[in-house]
Amino acid sequence: MAKPKKKEPEQPALPVVYDEKTEAARQRIKARRKKSLQFEDKEKGGITCTSMDGDFNFIALCDMTGTTEWDSAQMLLDSLLYLDPKAKEFNGAVSLLHGIHPQNEIEGMLATQMIACHKLGMDFLRRTQGENLTHDSVDRNTNRATKMFRNFALLTETLHKLRNGGQQKIVVQHQNIQAQAGSQVIGNAIPGGGVGG
Repeated sequence: MAKPKKKEPEQPALPVVYDEKTEAARQRIKARRKKSLQFEDKEKGGITCTSMDGDFNFIALCDMTGTTEWDSAQMLLDSLLYLDPKAKEFNGAVSLLHGIHPQNEIEGMLATQMIACHKLGMDFLRRTQGENLTHDSVDRNTNRATKMFRNFALLTETLHKLRNGGQQKIVVQHQNIQAQAGSQVIGNAIPGGGVGG
């Protein structure tokens, strides 16, 4: 006779703020999971999409790149394909583009540039590892990687400004302290009855 499974104690739920923005984000994530494009290497070279049908590919491609036109969506994906023409790496780049989820063509271009800068920066860092490397080649590849990562940070900041309308939000909080005479001390208490500053 099988032993009954012990019921796992429920983990306390983390407090979640539900609002329209959160719900809209959840719906986009669910929709994106359904629309994932996958690519395979062709036998004679190149890559082919293995997803469902043409309409599905068009919708998913436009959603993923933030465009409404097939040609501009394809151009953005082609620019990622030039980085590494193997399906496995291309699927990774497409997943990153999917995660950034550009909302328009400008964001799509920034997203593909971000992916390219990250990939190239990591490639340059990889070239600094290994045996029989000269100090000069390590320095050059480290400098190249640094430049790519600076560009990545700049592109990320630009994308953030574009999405937020270039506005900064500063929160000012006021704290009121009410004290009764002789019962409150502000500062660091020192053992022995003194007050430090």
